[in-house]
Amino acid sequence: MASHRFSLKKAALAGATLVSTLALQPAQAQQQKPNVVIIFTDDQGYADVGSFGAQGFTTPNLDQLAHEGRRFTNFHVPQPICTASRVGLITGCYPTRIGFKGALGPNSNIGIGEGELTLPQLFKTKGYATGMVGKWHMGDAPQFLPTNRGFDEYLGLPYSHDMWPRHPEFPKSYPPLPLIEGTKVINSDMQPSDLEGLTTLYTERAVSFIDKNKNKPFFLYVAHNMPHVPLYVSNKFKGKSKLGIYGDVIEEIDWSVGEINKALERNHLDKNTLVIFASDNGPWLSYGDHAGHATPLREGKHTNWEGGTRVPCIMRWPGKIPANTVSNDMVMTIDLLPTIAHQLDAALPQHPIDGLDVWPLLTGQTGAHNPHEAYYFYYGNNELQAVSTGDGKWKLQLPHGYNTLNGWPGGKDGIPAKYEAASVKAAELYDLENDISETKDVAAAHPDIVARLQADAEKAREELGDGLTKRVGNGTRPPAQLAPATPAPNIVNHPITISCDVTTEATNGVILAQGGRRNGYALHLKDGNPIFSVRQNGRLYTVVAPEATHGRFSLKATLEKDGTMTLSVNGAPAITGKANGLFAEQPSDGFTVGQDTITAVGDYDVPNALEGKVENVKITTD
Repeated sequence: MASHRFSLKKAALAGATLVSTLALQPAQAQQQKPNVVIIFTDDQGYADVGSFGAQGFTTPNLDQLAHEGRRFTNFHVPQPICTASRVGLITGCYPTRIGFKGALGPNSNIGIGEGELTLPQLFKTKGYATGMVGKWHMGDAPQFLPTNRGFDEYLGLPYSHDMWPRHPEFPKSYPPLPLIEGTKVINSDMQPSDLEGLTTLYTERAVSFIDKNKNKPFFLYVAHNMPHVPLYVSNKFKGKSKLGIYGDVIEEIDWSVGEINKALERNHLDKNTLVIFASDNGPWLSYGDHAGHATPLREGKHTNWEGGTRVPCIMRWPGKIPANTVSNDMVMTIDLLPTIAHQLDAALPQHPIDGLDVWPLLTGQTGAHNPHEAYYFYYGNNELQAVSTGDGKWKLQLPHGYNTLNGWPGGKDGIPAKYEAASVKAAELYDLENDISETKDVAAAHPDIVARLQADAEKAREELGDGLTKRVGNGTRPPAQLAPATPAPNIVNHPITISCDVTTEATNGVILAQGGRRNGYALHLKDGNPIFSVRQNGRLYTVVAPEATHGRFSLKATLEKDGTMTLSVNGAPAITGKANGLFAEQPSDGFTVGQDTITAVGDYDVPNALEGKVENVKITTD
């Protein structure tokens, strides 16, 4: 298994030892494959669970989960921000290895590479049902959504729900927020009332998935949008906590955990299900009373201080993970994929990944130790900002800039306070066993540890790169990327004439398209019939050729000033229809030939690629 990893020889040998000591367990697991449920919250702070010291609200279901399982007090994510953190969980890789950084926005042109192995794909190799509800945020183009990356079914938001027209600072920067099922938009403009019911919606779908798959092994990934801002909560929990709406939101998430656990118990699955609860990063402190707490850790989200990457984590698997125990061993989300793979006796990819099997740590085996020599913390433009020893005792903060409130309170009522710029001027070393709050730089007292971690950092720069030192890694892989769009013509208030020649034996596929689900046009085939589709303000108008075509044929379509649509095949008399005049605004999606890459203009699922050739494309706007 060591050949699959970016790690030092010592770590590789440790990983090999772990494999030999656990060789019998996968064979035993095949007799009754375990179910796995991962519950991932958004921006929930280290101290925002009762058993981790929460104040002002209660989390009885999470506390019960901890009583029946194991609390991990040194559990980390690889980056302190939405997309990158989730990529690490789903692929077992440092995000920078596979081309990810920061948080993707709407209409992003990248997604997880098709050659990567995702957690749901791993489970599929062992015959599991796979389902996801919640926030995806790893590429919102349909071909990058969960059902195209290993999940059988998906219901949720494609990215953070603050990326919508009601953003408190950038209200004109984002399109309407969509709710997606599979790859279809089922609510194109989520409203506050919809978000109030979001946690309940996710919970009901999660419970339904468990009930539906009770007789087969399953993997369920529940990725709550809350408690990321803007905060919304159902009437069931509004005003229930002592901490205002943030506490209400956490108590509703705790209720959700309880409902999922009840479903497992009702179906007699709880004894054979691994449940993992964690957060994607630390709290967004600038939002003040709408943000969580990382006490006693330093800073929060958007920083690689402990408050940004160390998150609350609880795991339960009766008979496997010791009940009512606490582990301070360092573990990172990237370790979950290879650890689960070994338990399932599932093959890992041939290309390098970064996580290692940490099952002995999860189960509290005597003498177990972390197989990593080091963990690496990136942020910003692929900046290597910190490196820690694998056991989590020492952490070296490398020179970098970061944002801080500098002791000032955060914002109020959903309006964030402004951060101040700060920086680490020279490398600072922290003894996290004795100084979890990172208050005392001990670099001068331990030059040997500094040198060791600096050497580890240099290995990371060589393998993964580093924006701070302008290094390009030799072990990185690109993400999947949408095909570059052909420059799109300006169609606002212009009549349009489209012509092209097509050679294909296919009966379905997009010939060309400009725009998407709000405004645009497309020529496409359905059951062999050419169709001219026009979408205006979300409404679809179509002209359908009466006969199927194949081989080589020519098409000509027009949209005239009064909205008349025409479609002619091989010069035959045109079929006509009527749209609502000319386009009043330029479509946000680009122009493509042979597929529709972002959102669908017509009645089809993107990309709906055409097998064949499209030639002599000509578009005039006179």
